[in-house]
Amino acid sequence: MTQHGTFHDLITAMAEPGCPVCRLVDAATRARIDMLFYEQLTLVEIRAEIRAARGFCSAHASLLPGPTRMAGNAILHHDVLNDVTRQLGELAPRRTGSFASILALAARGAIRAARDVIAPKRACVLCDYEREQEVLLLRALARDLGDRRMYEAFKASQGLCLPHFHAALGVSDVSVERLTLLIDLQRAHLERTRDELSAWMAKQNGSYDFEAPDLADPQGDAPSRAARLVSGRVIHTDGRR
Repeated sequence: MTQHGTFHDLITAMAEPGCPVCRLVDAATRARIDMLFYEQLTLVEIRAEIRAARGFCSAHASLLPGPTRMAGNAILHHDVLNDVTRQLGELAPRRTGSFASILALAARGAIRAARDVIAPKRACVLCDYEREQEVLLLRALARDLGDRRMYEAFKASQGLCLPHFHAALGVSDVSVERLTLLIDLQRAHLERTRDELSAWMAKQNGSYDFEAPDLADPQGDAPSRAARLVSGRVIHTDGRR
């Protein structure tokens, strides 16, 4: 996305619930998955990267299933399993030393070699892509906080999740003044959510036995919002976030 597009994407995302960077990175990652399956499945270098990574991390693998991706899933994961089983089949224990030590040495060597075969040789390609998008978005957010539109949008938002707040403070090429301003604004978001949790807990009167939050209550969904604020995106087993 262009710098101009990033600016407006952030402003739009800040009007929605939750961390705006989580929202935009999630959308970008899902679009990247679609591109991978529908446009890049035949690219040798892409297949090699996924094979070297031993597939995808468990978080991103949960986003892959779908009736239109069955063939792509089969191709990609056949690549990985074929590479692993081929290399495991090529393992041959070395026979050195006394007969008593042969089996022990061979077994230890085979186990180490098998672990090396199974181990990823690079990070999940979707994790790498997410980190690139996060840096792009966080740098744009921090740099543009001096713009009144970005400042007001972030102030009115629910703030960054803690992982993205932490990452934002480590982004290079951003002035100390902008990062200090980000800390001040983000601190207000954290304090507000903390206070909403305090109000929610006080209303329970010591009882936490309830079936669903009262969404008419401003603090009704405070626990779930706080969880997202602290941990970032929550990935469900069916791939929803």
